[in-house]
Amino acid sequence: MQMWEGGPEPSYPAITPFQALRGILRLLVIVVITVVGLALFALLKGAERMGLPFGPRYQLTRAWARAVLWLLGVRIEQRGTPVPEGGAVVANHSTWMDILALRVGPFLTFMAKEEVAGWPGIGLIAKLNDTMFIARRAAEANRQQIEMRERIDAGAHLCFFPEGTSTDSRHIVPFKPALFQVYLSDDLRDTMQIQPVSLAWIPPAGQPGIFYGWWGDMGMGDSIWHIACRSSRGRVIVNWRPALRPSNFANRKQLAAAAEQSVRQGLSEVGIEAG
Repeated sequence: MQMWEGGPEPSYPAITPFQALRGILRLLVIVVITVVGLALFALLKGAERMGLPFGPRYQLTRAWARAVLWLLGVRIEQRGTPVPEGGAVVANHSTWMDILALRVGPFLTFMAKEEVAGWPGIGLIAKLNDTMFIARRAAEANRQQIEMRERIDAGAHLCFFPEGTSTDSRHIVPFKPALFQVYLSDDLRDTMQIQPVSLAWIPPAGQPGIFYGWWGDMGMGDSIWHIACRSSRGRVIVNWRPALRPSNFANRKQLAAAAEQSVRQGLSEVGIEAG
């Protein structure tokens, strides 16, 4: 996965025996509730083919995400209002926990790079959550735009991270405009809404502002262990910004720039001036 290279990883004191024990217990509980949740998720998904509405599966994923954040020592606070109809959600990308924070909101269909499908554990969870995997090959662009339109027509909120990388949670990389193009097509531009979301990660007292960031050469396992052991009384603020209408923009570059500016403003509202 491409990751932002904006600065050195902070130096933390060695993990204490108490922190290590806490981390182990947290991860064991997370594994258990994830396995049980995946089994229930698969059953509910199968039942939907026989007419069950998706509501129970949506509530299950919300409960799972909230429980994992709580176990990792993070409280979630939501501001603003998610748009009710199908469309798109775009957010800044700071950490692998961004997906947990967004899962607590409306039912989303995440879009991820195709290599994520092969990640141990994470890839399986992503597939069971109907994630759409995006290939960077030009030959796949048309097929992917057709699939995106099909999911939107079905009422899904497509969620993606336009930076194309994660950061230290205190910087925003310029939004890539390519994935905005589908929303300017003739059949979507007049009816679609794109809602920017600012994800503000507030570190535990005494920790650096970039405590929850995931970037550079950090391994995912190392990041999970660091947070599981050291995180306590942290917060994430999910700031739902006013929706954008693609029809108000001449091209995808203008639309991407407006979404980026809205996300930056949302972070500024909670006291984070993103670089």
